Amino acid sequence: MIFAHLPAGYLLAQPFLSTAWKKFTCKQQYSLLAITAFSAIAPDLDFLYFYWVSSETFHRRYFSHSPFFYLQFLIVFFIIGRLKKSKFLQWIGGSIFLGAVIGHLLLDSINSGVMWLYPFSDYLFGLRGIHDKSLSLFGFHGSGFILLFEIIIIATAIIAATRQFLQNLTWRFIAYCIAILFITFSFSFLVLSKPYLYDTRYAFLADTDKDKLMNFEDADIDNDGVNNASDNDIDADGVNNLDDFLAAVKNMNGKFYDFYRGNFMNISKNIGFVAPTDILTYPLSQSGFFLSQRMDDDYKNTPQGYMTTPKNDPQFSENIENIAQFLKNQNFLVDRVERTIKAGDVFMFGVPLKSLAVVIDTQDPSHTILILAHPSQPLTHTLSLDEIVKREGPPQVIARIFP
Repeated sequence: MIFAHLPAGYLLAQPFLSTAWKKFTCKQQYSLLAITAFSAIAPDLDFLYFYWVSSETFHRRYFSHSPFFYLQFLIVFFIIGRLKKSKFLQWIGGSIFLGAVIGHLLLDSINSGVMWLYPFSDYLFGLRGIHDKSLSLFGFHGSGFILLFEIIIIATAIIAATRQFLQNLTWRFIAYCIAILFITFSFSFLVLSKPYLYDTRYAFLADTDKDKLMNFEDADIDNDGVNNASDNDIDADGVNNLDDFLAAVKNMNGKFYDFYRGNFMNISKNIGFVAPTDILTYPLSQSGFFLSQRMDDDYKNTPQGYMTTPKNDPQFSENIENIAQFLKNQNFLVDRVERTIKAGDVFMFGVPLKSLAVVIDTQDPSHTILILAHPSQPLTHTLSLDEIVKREGPPQVIARIFP
């Protein structure tokens, strides 16, 4: 919930700030606001390490994303307050800091989970069921539902701040209008653009078999005794992997193209815009096949041939060249001479590789229909293989993940 942490931190501190605000000096008032703002986003500062140092570990697994880490800051506030002979820092500053941090972690628990019992347990406690296929709210799933929740938090914070800081009725009216316009525009955008955004249900964050392991960490997602790599129905939904995959691919047709290509902490992707590799990675995840985890594991065993590393590249699994290397290592490539094109086949184009498409219809082999996410058009779209070849050249890689 990258957009809601700051306003949520303020909302948690607001009842205290509003009742005791006038008792503080001007310097203390600004200090409280600064402490609140910093602590509300503090747990996500580990993103700096994730993006610039090492992206091997899911950042919610860092000890800096646990309450235990921030409890120690109470000692820091107490010591500094004692040295400065400031009860304000000792008790009020420390309490506000911890409260806003806890608020941040509570929001993170809605999306995926937090290590609330660390260092005694590294289990991620959270409402991961929000990413289950069956959950829907006003037609929204997963991250779409979370965005609705964030909009409400931001608007509520605007209203609360207006009541606290703006005494002039004219400015209050303007601020209320801004909050109403924000809600109206945001909801309207999500509702009107919903047909053009794909449902970002992050199945990798769910826990299908309720064994306290997130799916991407679980070698047997449905707990049927068959390893995911050998399971024809990985997520135990009664639909085989190929059909799950194809259904998700077809649902991504006619969606907004992500011109940021998944950069900037995947903000556009979380909204539902489609980056080029999403045509493959997201449908795979809906079948229980988590490409990112599979590629990380493959790199550990066979690092040769990969263009980047999981440690140094946060988008390691979204690099088309890396995906092609993984497909080669796993023997998913199709012989070009003897191939018979099938629905679900993956085609990669360009030298170097720059785009990919997935076959969704093979009724007429000479005009096989593929779905493609490409910057030449604002929406994902279907084209025949002949049309793509005329524009992109012949496919450089052909793979079949599900036989």
